[in-house]
Amino acid sequence: MVESASWVAVAQPAQVGALLRLGPEPLSFSWACPSRARWAVGLGVAAEGYRAVRWLNTPEVPAPGPWFGGWTFAGRERWVLPEVLGWWANGTSWLAAFGPDGTQARLRERLARVDEVEPSGPPARATVQAGSAQAWGELVRGALGEIDAGRLQKVVVARTLRVTGAAPFDERRLLKALEARFPTCQTYLLRQPDGSALIGSTPETLCEVEGSVLRTEALAGTAPVGQQATLRTSAKDQREHQLVIDGIVASLSPLCVEVAVASEPELLTLSNVVHLRTPIRARLNPGVTALEVAHALHPSPAVAGTPRGEAVRFLAAHEGFDRGWYAGAIGLRGPEALELSVALRCALVAGAEASLFVGAGVVAGSTAEAEWVETARKADAMLGALGVTDA
Repeated sequence: MVESASWVAVAQPAQVGALLRLGPEPLSFSWACPSRARWAVGLGVAAEGYRAVRWLNTPEVPAPGPWFGGWTFAGRERWVLPEVLGWWANGTSWLAAFGPDGTQARLRERLARVDEVEPSGPPARATVQAGSAQAWGELVRGALGEIDAGRLQKVVVARTLRVTGAAPFDERRLLKALEARFPTCQTYLLRQPDGSALIGSTPETLCEVEGSVLRTEALAGTAPVGQQATLRTSAKDQREHQLVIDGIVASLSPLCVEVAVASEPELLTLSNVVHLRTPIRARLNPGVTALEVAHALHPSPAVAGTPRGEAVRFLAAHEGFDRGWYAGAIGLRGPEALELSVALRCALVAGAEASLFVGAGVVAGSTAEAEWVETARKADAMLGALGVTDA
């Protein structure tokens, strides 16, 4: 439930360079997609939860959010209002400070304290522990056993890699490297209450809702760059992709009308892998909220499996670790719009330690060896940025 507007915002244009330089304190969140010319960062935490915000002056460029967060794979929800929000659009940088009503003078002082910092140079060398291939094989074979028995059609299993740096990881430099390598992806950071940071660059949209119009996508089926033609002919990849489409449509149908699925998948080419992608659009039924539909879509067959309930139970019993925010929903929430991505290709970073998460969809015809290789390709998205050169 949204509370009354007991929080206010003061905005002003800013003479700053790249928003990742805003500081000097650690970022509370970052949200960037260079190909769409969109950047937003947050400093500090003014409030958690969700409530209305009253703008004391109207910025010429509308602010994104201003709430940032989402929910974990298991559905633990968290929304953060920053002390300071910086955003860039139409060639202009803006800053806004947030706080309780009646603190306008303090908010202007807070904006005056914003400074610029410079991310460090190249990353320090880091090493990786890739985990047990034997345990992975047992996990995949267990999934295939459930599929053969007819209890599952698909399940998305994941593993973790442990990365240790020679020095604490520079979060701003890591974000900058991910934005440069994956300009069409959504690069993000969400500060955790314990000070660690979830950092990643995801290709997958959970949903974007503006007014009553919703946009989402099915993203499943993966091949190495240069071998994307195999995605068009692979029965396994086509079957995996169709299961995701069917799952999304089934989730949308009770809440939406005009559910429109593209006639055939397109290829989404990243620097390290190629995916099958099918855009999907819909219109919310009267009285249905954006957040309600977003929760209905999570977790999709692209990150859990089909049937959803059986897949989630299998993962809880056999995967062997808490996914936390991995494969959860992350993004911006405001009074008129909701924008959420699936938290993929990410690592939980704390000082010189990082836990990296990668997964792969198992369907009939999958093998443990092939899915291990697929997760290794996906891990490359983060390993290079973290300074691992001998993965």
